[in-house]
Amino acid sequence: MGEQSNLLSQYSPQELSERVKSTIAGVKYITIATVSEQGEPWNAPTFFAYDEAYNLYWGSPTESQHSKNIKANSQVYIVIYDSTVTPGTGKGVYIRAKAHMLSKLDEARTAFDTIMKRRGDIPYWPYWDFEEYSPEKPIELFQARPQKIYTNGGIMKDGVYVDSRVEVKLESLR
Repeated sequence: MGEQSNLLSQYSPQELSERVKSTIAGVKYITIATVSEQGEPWNAPTFFAYDEAYNLYWGSPTESQHSKNIKANSQVYIVIYDSTVTPGTGKGVYIRAKAHMLSKLDEARTAFDTIMKRRGDIPYWPYWDFEEYSPEKPIELFQARPQKIYTNGGIMKDGVYVDSRVEVKLESLR
């Protein structure tokens, strides 16, 4: 049996929590993995916002595949990472969550306001008006409630770097 050491073991739980928080705050796009009713995987990048409980929000076209998939199966897996950094230096956040379309007007309004605040001065298409969101309109608002959150690190195994994950407790993010 060879040498094995976890490179994340050098971080305290608080440092891991800060790593997750800074990654979520610094990256504006998530990749949402969903599964169709037929069991086929689908992955979709989208702009997102989040609240103080680290619930994630986004708007998507009603007819998009991931919107349809979420309505059939609320289990999603979300990845947040900066793809512009040098390979081997990136920080990632991996979230297992339950997602759903927001159908209550007050929840949808809160999500929309959270998204628009994060967008700031980023130009957007004309459909980004609150009145365009509803089950009967072309855009729907979604929320994902995290069940588990992980960050990436690495394990040195026999002198070779192997990517790994470590769970970060949700309570530590609040």
